[in-house]
Amino acid sequence: MLFVAVAAGGALGALLRFSLVVFTGLPFAILLANIVGSTVMGAIVGGQHSGLFTLPAAWKAFVMVGVLGAFTTFSSFSLEAFVLFQEGQIREAVSYVIASVLLALIGFALGYKLISFF
Repeated sequence: MLFVAVAAGGALGALLRFSLVVFTGLPFAILLANIVGSTVMGAIVGGQHSGLFTLPAAWKAFVMVGVLGAFTTFSSFSLEAFVLFQEGQIREAVSYVIASVLLALIGFALGYKLISFF
């Protein structure tokens, strides 16, 4: 059952990420996906830790591993950073890597804190 939940969530997360890239046309859509996904993950973990809600194992697998795992893939991030480095855009590449990591961590912490208001 958990494998089905992860697979279904992964399909949904991949479609969401692909849609974000295609429909926004943003040059750093994957950065946005990583920030949003990390914020949602922080809210889920924070909500569980605070006792606000408990997710059954199948829902955790669906949302956290499947949807968010596919939506916030760092393989796409790595590819974008590598291409920037390869093209000699060192400042942009370093900025992109630092912004991705720091903003995703801030998003996680924000989601973790925001859920405490409910």
